[in-house]
Amino acid sequence: MSANSLKHCSGVSEPIKLYLCKSYCLPVLSYALESLQLGITVIRQLNVYWNSVYRKIFSYMPWESVRYVMKCLGKKNLEFIYYERKLCFLHSMLLSDNVVVRCIMSVYVYSSKYIDLCKNCELSAQENVSNIKRSLYEKFCGT
Repeated sequence: MSANSLKHCSGVSEPIKLYLCKSYCLPVLSYALESLQLGITVIRQLNVYWNSVYRKIFSYMPWESVRYVMKCLGKKNLEFIYYERKLCFLHSMLLSDNVVVRCIMSVYVYSSKYIDLCKNCELSAQENVSNIKRSLYEKFCGT
């Protein structure tokens, strides 16, 4: 099912449509997201695509924000999902049992890409997973 097939779901409640999109569309949109090095503009464009699913389900106009609806439903935007998955993935690689992976990561954490990623998320490079999740939630979902 793609987001475009929502037009065939007349009579289906909004929570069911959202559940179907979250179950079928979001995994396609976010497949292997944590392994990609995406720029801010690409991440924001993916977030726009995901927000358009909410607009379509809840009959919002393109210029209307769906942030409040997502917050009330306890849903995260795609920007949050990307950064959370990316940073938690990299953190797990830092703690890997594999010596080669740990060695590569010990060099990668000093790269400009990793430093920029942490700056974009307003995190220090040495954060643990719970701090990463808490900081990202405050940045992307807090207000």
